Amino acid sequence: MKQPPWVTHSKIWKTQSSFMSFLRGGIRRSLWNKSPIKLEFIKNNRKKIPNPNPKGRVSEVWGATCYICGQDFPLNNVDVDHLEGNHSLRSMDDLQSFIEAIVCVTEDQLGFACKECHRLLSSAPRA
Repeated sequence: MKQPPWVTHSKIWKTQSSFMSFLRGGIRRSLWNKSPIKLEFIKNNRKKIPNPNPKGRVSEVWGATCYICGQDFPLNNVDVDHLEGNHSLRSMDDLQSFIEAIVCVTEDQLGFACKECHRLLSSAPRA
């Protein structure tokens, strides 16, 4: 039986957990951040909002409403969130379901969350 990467390359990944963290980050950075579904969601759901920068050169900027707190924020202050989250990737057995949950979504399964609400939601204890 083939040894897992954290055993074969123990100098790179000290534990299974560190290898799974590497996979999660790679999937999020590559598949999620460049997802055409996510990018289409942003294009279809953004809106013009008053520029919150008092020194800004334009009166309106692209923004979105946080589905949690209901406030408007510029696009660079919101994240696209999976409305049904908490998909774990703790073992190799979780890999397929994690990738499917991250990238096989529809626009109605996504929402804009401001950075603070998204951080609080992501760090909240899971039921």
